[in-house]
Amino acid sequence: MPYESFTAGEKLTAAKLNERLVGWCKYNQLTGPGIADSYNVDSVDDDATGQFTVNWTTPFAGASQYVAGGVATNTRTLSVLTFAADSTQFRTDYDLTDQDRDGTAVHALGDRT
Repeated sequence: MPYESFTAGEKLTAAKLNERLVGWCKYNQLTGPGIADSYNVDSVDDDATGQFTVNWTTPFAGASQYVAGGVATNTRTLSVLTFAADSTQFRTDYDLTDQDRDGTAVHALGDRT
């Protein structure tokens, strides 16, 4: 899906964001595992301790993608392990030791199919 670029000083609107938003997910791996809330998420796989894969209902269309997120506590780290058009694998850790966490939120922006 083509999108308009932003110009200097232009405000971010819901319409502008919606044309780039592929999906988002709030995931509880510790007490679930389970999806607490989401948009364009088909499922989440619990791959291992501290590792999970978000499967996008409608995948990315091209190479322009941005995936990020965070963990509900400031002592944990969230990182992207692998990325494909239809899924993204994440890792949550504390001091480089994989740990399951609740309240992990991820979002994906890019070209939609």
